[in-house]
Amino acid sequence: MRKTFIVGLLAAILAIQVVAAQAGSLKQLGEGIELTVYNRDLGLVTERRYMNLKGGTSEIRYEGVAGMIDPTSLQFYSLTSPGKCRILEQSYQYDLVSDQALLQRYLNKEITVITEDSTLYEGKLLSGGASRLIGSGSIILMRNDGRIVNIRLDKVREIRYPSLPEGLITRPTMVWEVDNAVPGKHLVEVRYLTGGIDWKSDYVATLSADEKTLDLTGWVTLNNRSGGTYNNAKLKLMAGDLNLVTPAPRAKVNYAREAMLADAAGEQFKEQSFFEYHLYTLQRPTTLLNNEIKQIELLSASGVPIRKLYYYDGAKKRYAPSGYKGYIPAVAGNTKINIFIELVNSEKNNLGMPLPAGKIRINKGDDEGSLQFIGEDTLGHTPKDETLTLYVGNAFDIVGERVQTDTRRITDRIIEESYKIKIRNHKRESISVSAVEHLDRYSDWEIVRATAKYEKKDARTVEFPLQVSAGKETLFEYTVRYKW
Repeated sequence: MRKTFIVGLLAAILAIQVVAAQAGSLKQLGEGIELTVYNRDLGLVTERRYMNLKGGTSEIRYEGVAGMIDPTSLQFYSLTSPGKCRILEQSYQYDLVSDQALLQRYLNKEITVITEDSTLYEGKLLSGGASRLIGSGSIILMRNDGRIVNIRLDKVREIRYPSLPEGLITRPTMVWEVDNAVPGKHLVEVRYLTGGIDWKSDYVATLSADEKTLDLTGWVTLNNRSGGTYNNAKLKLMAGDLNLVTPAPRAKVNYAREAMLADAAGEQFKEQSFFEYHLYTLQRPTTLLNNEIKQIELLSASGVPIRKLYYYDGAKKRYAPSGYKGYIPAVAGNTKINIFIELVNSEKNNLGMPLPAGKIRINKGDDEGSLQFIGEDTLGHTPKDETLTLYVGNAFDIVGERVQTDTRRITDRIIEESYKIKIRNHKRESISVSAVEHLDRYSDWEIVRATAKYEKKDARTVEFPLQVSAGKETLFEYTVRYKW
């Protein structure tokens, strides 16, 4: 008997501890919204709410979901009683109150219309055109005396309806039939995907006066057109190229937007590797309204070492430094020298955070201290410790010239071509320029004569690194032999 009592007492104590631990965990979780935004016009909404649930089967209305929700992605959990509460069926109600919806619901019913000149019309609605917000179409009424009146919507000041028609709602709503074994107050978690929300990153760089370092600021721009507002949400951003089997759902929305610029204070985002992607978590709650664009600082770094590179591609193949994936526009002639800026995304260089893809704009201060825009480029997702190369533009005071000086047929299967390349430097300081040559006439080639050193970059490309003094010209020649 005593043994049975002790076992029962221990079981009761253990049960109390489990309940207390669960209550503490739920208290720690609490109510709230977590929003993960992808750069694919997609968002994952996780929301926790307390709800009073009846025992057995009952209907629950869950209001305030995003207007562009994908209902097939929805997941429902009771954190209070896991496994004891489940959804038997669900429906998504999105027939929201609008001018057009009201007109359609009141066909063959009595309404009152007041025009801009204060004329009052009462009668049965026979036809309602497009929304008066658009300013087109008309309303056709049958008055009580039998007369038909046609009222242009752009002349309407007010439309009065006796009541809100059944079925119209003010907020998108999920309606669930729930089977619940534990009646009472539950902390439930709802998770779903929604379209109409995305983010992108933008960067602003400022070159130092000596052009040896730059200061870099990164911004996150969120665009919410999902039909939902997320108050005091825990915000996470997912960067990476994830696969979507079908496009995210889309809907027509009001594109009136409000731009907001968040205060930049301290480290705002914490970055972590996640699967094969990167996740950036904002270290404070934020509110993202529907039809709002919001900007938040992603990173800030100063004194990042850089290298300025000059490339001359006289054959107009638009060659770029190794690793550069961007686009260099074509220019007339073959005299332009391309300018690149190269940096390493490392902690040693005051960076080291994996950089999500985005546009980067580059500025530099003039002699009066005013910042001037000097070019822009796009960068792809850039991991830590990778080299980042940016195309800025074309040099004004450096000119290239390339001339083919000779072609000789040695045999039926051997030819030689000779070229002369000049680089003229009109700047006040000496420069380094890489002259690029594409040996792509045939795959079997050999440079048999060159007046300058060169480096083979790949199977069909060589670079000639040149030093050009201020106000001077550098010239070199080479001959290539092709066999086939």
